[in-house]
Amino acid sequence: MIGSQKGSVLIIVIAGITIIAAIGAGIATMRSSSGLQQVAMLDPGLSIQAYYTAESGLEWVGWKLNNVSAEKIESYCNDDLIKEKIPDGLNVKIISSKIGTKNGKTYCNVEASGWAGIDFGKRKSNRQFPVVKEDTPELGPKHPAYYALDSGDGTITVPFKASVDGNVYGKDVVLSSQSEVTGDVVAEKNVTLEFKSSVGSDICASEDVTLTSKAQVGGDIHAHGDVTVGWQSAVTGDVFADGNVTLDSDAEVMGSIHSGKSVTVGWNSVVKGDIFADGTVTLEGHAQVMGTVYAKKTVTLGWKDKVGGDVITEGDIDLNAGDNEISGDAIASGKIMLGWKSEIKGTQSEGDSDPAVKPPSPPKECPGVKTPELSKFSAGTTDISIGWKQDEKIVSGAYQDVSAGGKNSIYFTRESPGECQFVFNTLSLAWDLDLYLDLSQCVNDDGTPGDMTFFSEKDIQFGGKMNIFILTEEGKPEKMKDVDPEIAKRIYWETHGDFFQGSSSDWFGTVLAKNNIWFDSDNMTLIGAVSSVEGTVTMGQSVDVTYMPADYAVENW
Repeated sequence: MIGSQKGSVLIIVIAGITIIAAIGAGIATMRSSSGLQQVAMLDPGLSIQAYYTAESGLEWVGWKLNNVSAEKIESYCNDDLIKEKIPDGLNVKIISSKIGTKNGKTYCNVEASGWAGIDFGKRKSNRQFPVVKEDTPELGPKHPAYYALDSGDGTITVPFKASVDGNVYGKDVVLSSQSEVTGDVVAEKNVTLEFKSSVGSDICASEDVTLTSKAQVGGDIHAHGDVTVGWQSAVTGDVFADGNVTLDSDAEVMGSIHSGKSVTVGWNSVVKGDIFADGTVTLEGHAQVMGTVYAKKTVTLGWKDKVGGDVITEGDIDLNAGDNEISGDAIASGKIMLGWKSEIKGTQSEGDSDPAVKPPSPPKECPGVKTPELSKFSAGTTDISIGWKQDEKIVSGAYQDVSAGGKNSIYFTRESPGECQFVFNTLSLAWDLDLYLDLSQCVNDDGTPGDMTFFSEKDIQFGGKMNIFILTEEGKPEKMKDVDPEIAKRIYWETHGDFFQGSSSDWFGTVLAKNNIWFDSDNMTLIGAVSSVEGTVTMGQSVDVTYMPADYAVENW
């Protein structure tokens, strides 16, 4: 149910936080109780420490939820989790825990408070843990219908404040500021997460991955180039890179780092697992690695850095900057250099001919997504031209050019039960449209509810201010947001040209275009999937995408 929390990381976290808490308590006893609030305000390190204790507590919560059976998870989240005894060393209190839903998925919403010293420097942290997996087709990552948004050979930009409940694929993928993708992100080249954007699962890029600032990744990163984790950004899982891995200041990796070149851990940044590097490892000051550091070249600790495990390198170990600590052993083929107040608590061994450096694990190969197969069909010879403010019923069949002038109500339907397939040369419906998709007569040969499919040899265009209504077997039209989202699996649109939808509109169903796809609406809801063979996918701001691939796409792409 929850795959991102790892038991080994949890043990390291608990051990590391126990040490931090003990140090914080010792400092606090030297200060008067009347000045605690003032100290908390003046010591940002304690506030940051409290933040990490809250985050560590939430990692423990994730581990607990991962070990609760599916049938008990809801009652456990609502009633029992808040009563759990927190392990010693985790200076955390669970404030609230309750079940919630978003986009049809169920989450356990948990808020925790962490502290440092004697109950000062408090920081709150909260997280949503998915507790019910969506029942999606077993497609595998190479199938194009696996992705809610797929730009094929083009760049895809997830727009500002957009929410994509699914996976994203493109040549280059950019998550704009404050956007969210709940699933995987895969790119043939680069992936960029801008300010406060987030990916709920894994990232795989054939070149570089860049998290600019305050970005979040809920799973692992696999990059065949470099990885940059920007200011106050966080990665819940592991980082694998063929190139360099750089953590800017106040960044965090909750798992381990594997680098084919060098690793830099920036000021006040934290790595909760191990570091494996084929080059150098540099900690730039007030940084912490809770696990062990393995390096082919020199390991350098800046001022007040700390390694919770061993440091093992085929180069030198340089602690000259001062006030550093290695809690475990220090083993180097070269020299070990200790600066002012620097300390190695384990054994020291320099000039070691075989320091047993563990090599980094390489990143996974990113899945290559096959090109969706375009359907073969032939348009009819009959044109339909609908004037302004006129309504029209279009029955299943093949047509030439279909157009409407605006302020229309258009019904796609059929007169008797059977296959609902509509074929055009072009389809162009203008502004202020009420579009009715009548599925009530769409029936398969075996009598089960059938699909409604649309095919166009050239462009499909819809003007703005379009309202979509769905008619199911009950026959009563409902707004698309009011029907079961699963119904979107029965609706499929394909164009061998461009697809365009104007502003102030929502969308329901799967779209495949040979060329470009453009949704010109801000604050829109899209329920379905979008795929371009050769073009780009463009969307407005604050889009809410729910992945619901058409059955036709799953069976035929």
